[in-house]
Amino acid sequence: MTGLYDPRVEEPTRDDMLYKKRFEYFGPFTWIEQYIGMGLKVNLSESIILRQKAGVGIDVLLGSDRKLPQTVLKKAEYEFGLLFSIDIAYRF
Repeated sequence: MTGLYDPRVEEPTRDDMLYKKRFEYFGPFTWIEQYIGMGLKVNLSESIILRQKAGVGIDVLLGSDRKLPQTVLKKAEYEFGLLFSIDIAYRF
């Protein structure tokens, strides 16, 4: 934990601390991500392109840490996700 003390005080004590910065570290963890999807590309004109992408996937968190109670009893945490993207591009 680090902090910044009041510069007007010659010998600062704990009461003269302006803020505290606390670092927390978790892990080590291994992340595995697998997504599958499809996309569509449409030429609206010679120089304007419309792209659309969509997909679904799963994230797996492997490892355990006592600070994260959901990872202590089971060694893998799962999360499902969705991806969606729409792009408009201009070709020079």
